[in-house]
Amino acid sequence: MFENPAVTFFTMILFGIICAFVAHDRGRSPVGWFFIGMLLGCFGLILLLVLPNPRREEEQRRRLAKENQRLKERLHKDRNVADRRHDSTRRRLRAHDQALGVDTEERLESSPAQAIPPPPPADAGPLQGTLWYYVEEGEQAGPVEFTELRRLYRRKRVLPTTHVWQEGMGDWTRIEELPELKEALDG
Repeated sequence: MFENPAVTFFTMILFGIICAFVAHDRGRSPVGWFFIGMLLGCFGLILLLVLPNPRREEEQRRRLAKENQRLKERLHKDRNVADRRHDSTRRRLRAHDQALGVDTEERLESSPAQAIPPPPPADAGPLQGTLWYYVEEGEQAGPVEFTELRRLYRRKRVLPTTHVWQEGMGDWTRIEELPELKEALDG
């Protein structure tokens, strides 16, 4: 390397000291890197600069762990809120179902109008006093009196295309196919 052993020794010590300071700053052993810097010179310094910084990696790992913990807690909290809302909604729907005497949790798997069997017989009477059954969202609803059916019709919950049935009818029929009923509902 150099002709003068003192210069060579001084250069080795200098690279050792530089590597020790850089190693200390980067979270590595200054003593170990002092000797590596002495033996490898500038290659030791380059190697030290190329290696990842363990302090930064540890800091990033801690930050990610803290963020993961925060996200887990938030997810847990959000799930609890969603579960409470879901349970509350189910309780309210069950209460409504009980009050109306229907079961909206069971769904029919076939087409709405043809799959619904005729309801049990109801008392026949004039149009105003007749009990009507209707299909809502693929399920049989009713019986309701004509006045309630008219109210549902005006609120657009029952449409001209809605299938209805009453005692004495052969099958479910759309309101628009029953001119007398449609006229009474429109009136």
